[in-house]
Amino acid sequence: MNNYPNIITYSGEKLMQMVEEADRSSPLLVNFKAKADDLLGCERLSVVDRKLRAVSGDPHDYMSMGPYWWPNPNTPNGLPYIRRDGEINP
Repeated sequence: MNNYPNIITYSGEKLMQMVEEADRSSPLLVNFKAKADDLLGCERLSVVDRKLRAVSGDPHDYMSMGPYWWPNPNTPNGLPYIRRDGEINP
């Protein structure tokens, strides 16, 4: 078994065609609609809601963490960072 998400995409046109042709009493469609309705109540997440901020403090600023790069223990300011392959920097 793989760990890939089960994602299927359709164009808006294809979705409308499928809706028009659907048997609305189909158990599959009824179940799908019930699950979709449940998801409507879920909290909507945004990248600006993350706790960790870029140095600027602005939640809209992009920040990328290099998980295999660590501060250099041989320099006072930790620069340049050094690579420690296989060890993830928390």
